[in-house]
Amino acid sequence: MSTCVQKHNNKAIRNFHNRHLMASVDIRPRRFIDTHTLNLVELDDTTVLSYAILSHRWLHGEEVVNHEYLHPFGKTLSKSGYQKIQAVCRQARQDNLRYVWVDTCCIEQGNHNDVAANITSMYAYYQNAEVCYAYLVDVPQTRRFPEDSRWFGRGWTLQELLAPRTVIFFDKNWVRIGDKQSLQQDISRRTAIPPGVLSGEQSISDVNVLDRMSWAFWRTTTRPQDGAYCLQGLLGVSIEPDYCEDMIGTFNRLGKAVFDAHPELKEKLGVGDDLFHRSNENFYGLLKDKLIGVFRTL
Repeated sequence: MSTCVQKHNNKAIRNFHNRHLMASVDIRPRRFIDTHTLNLVELDDTTVLSYAILSHRWLHGEEVVNHEYLHPFGKTLSKSGYQKIQAVCRQARQDNLRYVWVDTCCIEQGNHNDVAANITSMYAYYQNAEVCYAYLVDVPQTRRFPEDSRWFGRGWTLQELLAPRTVIFFDKNWVRIGDKQSLQQDISRRTAIPPGVLSGEQSISDVNVLDRMSWAFWRTTTRPQDGAYCLQGLLGVSIEPDYCEDMIGTFNRLGKAVFDAHPELKEKLGVGDDLFHRSNENFYGLLKDKLIGVFRTL
């Protein structure tokens, strides 16, 4: 980010619409791709009731970000990221969905306010989507469960797996592999997430917070701060993104928000109110010791 945030808003959030959901049902994106025209459109969040959303891994140098999508240059249309956008729009049209949200081009990466608004709302975006398409670019056409895909080891894809009602997996050629429900046993073995959570029979809000954090075990993020930001929706808290802040500061803000929402954790973890005031201790180190490196980052 070009400037640092001076004040942070860390808070616990609650969903008053449905106790089984982690985010409000009223939160939806405002910027979409129109799957018929491939244009970016700005819509009121009460206008679009049904939309598709993409879950994927960013490939270095191949993604088409917002300013490039709006003002494409010579190589833009040949990038695999642009072809991915075309493919997800085609799939959404087949499913009779007019709009799709793709993080690469639907977020203004150079606008702090836009980045912050989207990151803090992203769990809700996925939760409230009609369907999430999980594109596994490293999986050739296969008839078995693609447990070796790097998609299962990324930080952001944890919420993208858990938040939506329906997640459909596609291989490199956009051939359907299966969905979250039909693959729940395989996904559970790969991720340690209980099958009941994957099927929707067990509410995430009823799962112990430490167990939720443990699902991030061995997951990685490109930017260290994202190790905290990608978990806020799953933990029912909200912290303002600040990529000028060091990783320890980011995790301490996450910890303060988590302890505020779940005060019983202090006793379980054996910490006092002065945790964040001791120079040799912090929330990141605490989790690393207690959960054996749950937040390993690249």
